[in-house]
Formats: sequence, structure tokens, C-alpha cells
Amino acid sequence: MFDFPVVITEPSPALESAEDIAALYERQLMTPQMLAALRRDAARLGIKRVFIVKSIGYVHLGKLSFPAFREVVGRDPVDDDLHRVNCLDGGKVGHYLCGWCGEHETPRFQCACLLS
Repeated sequence: MFDFPVVITEPSPALESAEDIAALYERQLMTPQMLAALRRDAARLGIKRVFIVKSIGYVHLGKLSFPAFREVVGRDPVDDDLHRVNCLDGGKVGHYLCGWCGEHETPRFQCACLLS
């Protein structure tokens, strides 16, 4: 399921592989502390993008590619979808619809939280 190394700073004794992490996501048992550690390690490694989709047990570090977008979003990207989802300025002026909504685990341009 994972094609990259997942580094967690403070793993529980049961977490020894990416498959263990995937199992936690599938059962939605990943704790906020573990997510924070994953993001910290990604930042330490210079990885600026972390896409997490607990509902399908998916973690992706780095830019979303065409196949990764399809797996995470459930459809092929159209127009500038890949550019928008990978944009590091999401939420800033001129980039309101760019980036990833971590709360709803979807691209910001299709997230319902933007309507409120």
C-alpha cells in the first residue's frame, strides 16, 4: 500500500512497519500524537506535503501524482486539479481553493467547509 518510507518519531511498540500503520488507519486508531509525529518527521526530512486519508488508510508524503490523486480523491484530475492540490500556498490570498483540507481529507477546491 505504501511506496515510501514512513518515519514516526515515537512509535508504539506495535508499530514496526508501514503495514502496521495502514492497519491502524483502516481501523481509524491513529492517534493525534502519532499524526503529529508523522508530520514532524516529514518536515524534518524536508517533505512539505503530507496527505492523510484515514477513511481509506492512505498516507502520502510529497506531491500527489496523477495515480495518487485518483486513489485519494476517487476520480481523475481535470484542468488544474493537480496543481491546486499540490500548491503550498493553500488558503492564502489568490490561493483560497488550493491545498488540502486535513479536517475533511479532501482537496480544498471540493471541500464543503469552504461554503460555511
